[in-house]
Amino acid sequence: DEVDEQFNCIKGGGGCQTQEKLVAICAKKFIVVADEKKWSKNLGDQWKKGIPIEVLPIAYKITKKEIEKQLGGEVVVREGTEKLGPVLTDQANFILDWKFDSSKVSNWSNINTKLKLIPGVVETGLFINMISKAYFGNSEGKVQFLVSDIILFVMTECQLQNPPTDGITSVHFSPNNQSQFLIASSWDCSVRLYDVNQHTFRHTYKHTGPVLDCCFPDPSRSFSGGLDRMLKMYDFNTQQETLMGYHDNAIRCVHYSPEMNIVITGSWDSSVKFWDSRAPNCLGTCSLPDKVYTLDSVGELLVVGTAQRKVSIWDLRKINSPTPIENRESNLKYQTRCIRCFPNKQGYVLSSIEGRVAVEFFDSNPDIQKKKYAFKCHRSKDGGIENIFPVNAIAFHKQHGTFATGGSDAFVNMWDGANKKRLCQFHQYPAGITSLAFSSEGNMLAIASSYNYEYGADTQLAPNDITKNNIFVRRVSDLETKPK
Repeated sequence: DEVDEQFNCIKGGGGCQTQEKLVAICAKKFIVVADEKKWSKNLGDQWKKGIPIEVLPIAYKITKKEIEKQLGGEVVVREGTEKLGPVLTDQANFILDWKFDSSKVSNWSNINTKLKLIPGVVETGLFINMISKAYFGNSEGKVQFLVSDIILFVMTECQLQNPPTDGITSVHFSPNNQSQFLIASSWDCSVRLYDVNQHTFRHTYKHTGPVLDCCFPDPSRSFSGGLDRMLKMYDFNTQQETLMGYHDNAIRCVHYSPEMNIVITGSWDSSVKFWDSRAPNCLGTCSLPDKVYTLDSVGELLVVGTAQRKVSIWDLRKINSPTPIENRESNLKYQTRCIRCFPNKQGYVLSSIEGRVAVEFFDSNPDIQKKKYAFKCHRSKDGGIENIFPVNAIAFHKQHGTFATGGSDAFVNMWDGANKKRLCQFHQYPAGITSLAFSSEGNMLAIASSYNYEYGADTQLAPNDITKNNIFVRRVSDLETKPK
């Protein structure tokens, strides 16, 4: 109920008095997790309901008078709601709530001893010298972590400064366990570099048109493409850019395959191109049936999602082959929005504009194909009407094999695909989620929140501040990302 700066604690407001004290004494560590409003300089500054004291029913009147006589204040018998008579503890005792003047009490160890010496008192709600650690969280995602008299501040989620001025199209961490840096591409024609550890903006470079995607093959270089049809490589150390080549229409996807050491681009010109990551050299081109909307690779396999719900699977060892190893059609009825491959190379996850996600497998064995499934998500009900939002982003946690989805409903969900269950949902962000990326270590999740015209061009119909563009970096725990 309340913790003060000396680590004194009031518990038992819920009525489970003596049992709570016994559990705390038996535990190896007593750790408090609470809202920041429960932390105060002195007990009683925030908690105004008094200290709960468990007493014998036969003695409660005498005990009440004796507490008031010795310690002052007011003592009331706790009454049950919607029933007659006093509240009973699990031991069939009564609870007295002692309401005291916090400005006149300082030595809580003394007070606790005096209370226990009064006849009829079974146990008090004062926990003195028992807390090992205390965590206090607030609505902004900040956690204050206390150990004895040491206070540490842990930011579970931060908002990066100097975000793009138009819609954010993608975010990516630097690879190889060096996730200090993050890049973001945007409709404002820029690619921006951020220092995540310092929460600061470091550098930017420009295209002549909106940038639809980017990738981060190593900590010093990025590749990017967009409506200007150009694939650029940029060296952040030398601040020099290299034109790698062109597509005949906008470049929608830019992806790096670490296994093959190539950059892959997908375009609205209905083609995928493969590029040498070291020099301006196109290694091959594959034609597709329609515009490329999304793509991803794992190992030697490339999965491409195009218009008309088509999915093509290619072997990256045969980039000059005119045909994919398999053509599929999405099991979802509406337009494909995002595809991401399982880290274990067994399949991929596909999302659509109709608030659905499909889990697919590469192996064509009928027994394996029976495992595929789809589910609804990123939907809400308002006055009996179901609002359905596009699922714009998917990101896999490489260590745990779980994945996050981000929708135009401005929520991020974590899923355990193997066990078909949702692990958790983060708080609602200011605008729809347009991109997600886990750090290579899996301890951070970058979240791009940007208006994606879900409410149309007339933003008066949209919620407040939805047109703002923000990048959040959340430090995630195993509790949020590991299968249960």
